[in-house]
Amino acid sequence: AVEVADGTFDDDQYKTNDIALDQIQANSFPDIKLDNVDFNKYDLILIGSPVWSGYPATPIKTLLDQMQGYNGEVASFYTSAGANRKAYVNHFKEWVNDLNVVDVAENDSKIDEWVK
Repeated sequence: AVEVADGTFDDDQYKTNDIALDQIQANSFPDIKLDNVDFNKYDLILIGSPVWSGYPATPIKTLLDQMQGYNGEVASFYTSAGANRKAYVNHFKEWVNDLNVVDVAENDSKIDEWVK
């Protein structure tokens, strides 16, 4: 799990959304708590996220930045109650830089396929 420091976001989802949009506009993403992970030990890494105003949750950007140099495949799944699903796919693909994204899907609809 990707975790951020207490107080990074608000309990109110609308305030959290505003905080995330400010982070995106400032290109200043939150630090994450992540054990030292050798990503290259894995062939495939699945990244799940809610959709925040058409973007992955901003801690995902920090994770993707830390994954640069990973040689395997990346797939993402997202949950959304809104209409910004296509925007999520586009923003995720922008954020990955040089990582090898094999697919992005809504909910867990393709996880079994990816794992095979």
